[in-house]
Amino acid sequence: MPDILADSKIFQWAGIGFGENETLLLARSLKQLAISSGASNIRLWGKIHGTKRDYYIAEGSTDAGQTEEEKPAGFEARGTGVNKYVYWATNSPLEAWTQLPDLAPADLQAAREVKVLFSGDLNRKILTNPFFFKVEKNLLRAQIARISFSTTIVPKGIYKTLDENEKEIEDMPPPEGQPLLLPSTLAMSKVEMWVHHSQNILRCNRITHIDQGEGDETGEVMKKIEAGDPYEKRLKSIALDSKVKGGLPAWSVKYFGDADSFGTVKKPEERVNFGTAVAKSLQWPGAHTFYNNGRWLQIYVGDGLKYEQKTFYPVFPPVIREDPKEKPCYHEVIYFV
Repeated sequence: MPDILADSKIFQWAGIGFGENETLLLARSLKQLAISSGASNIRLWGKIHGTKRDYYIAEGSTDAGQTEEEKPAGFEARGTGVNKYVYWATNSPLEAWTQLPDLAPADLQAAREVKVLFSGDLNRKILTNPFFFKVEKNLLRAQIARISFSTTIVPKGIYKTLDENEKEIEDMPPPEGQPLLLPSTLAMSKVEMWVHHSQNILRCNRITHIDQGEGDETGEVMKKIEAGDPYEKRLKSIALDSKVKGGLPAWSVKYFGDADSFGTVKKPEERVNFGTAVAKSLQWPGAHTFYNNGRWLQIYVGDGLKYEQKTFYPVFPPVIREDPKEKPCYHEVIYFV
């Protein structure tokens, strides 16, 4: 489990901080969560603001909490696709964590069609148009997936695509007899040095298309499906991302701290930089990725909403005024003199 107390000092370069007391409570709470749930790779995913109470979100891997009920069509099993990780939510580090439900394709589709601020109540009914047939914890889980798969980025040159399958990636092999040379912090202050790590969520609300099985021996059906709902290229540079509405770039990458390099006590010939490169998503405001001395980490602190310039709900027309009351009519009388 990452050291939140040490990471919080890096988060401060982007203006993110929970306070020393709150951070210490979070560290202890996450350790208790790892013990009670039996999950591995527990980390603080981030914080989502609510109108009444906020959510702290934890990410990890576990098989616990799965239901035996029949899964909907297109559902991706736990540990794969959009359900690769399990997420927990709590309003305070002093309160218990609640495991969020696994994600169904219908939940993702509904989340793409609505825009609602979270309240902090996981069981609140969502009243919106189009109607959301589940409660806030399902919408929260869907937004977490959308944010994660859109903003998980890594330094260029750390991974490579497989030769036999360009949809899969693996660690970049180091030169023979030498460790893999990681980029410097100054180099990571350029947009071109960051690439996407995760696959894109397809329009079918999955990571992969459903195998057509025996009904598609030639593979023609799958080719037509992929042509209509294509995969994005793996390890795509974030510089190629579409601009947000208004003409702004999708990402902002800046360098913070001292730009000079210094030698260490043990190895004076090695140069160490104590600054931090920060990549901020403008498509999903609140998503931050940090790079510091060969280590990168991510956190999200925001409203859980995608950037839009226009309001979600249409502006209603002016109130139609009532028809004026008709004045009484009289027969015209002609007098002759």
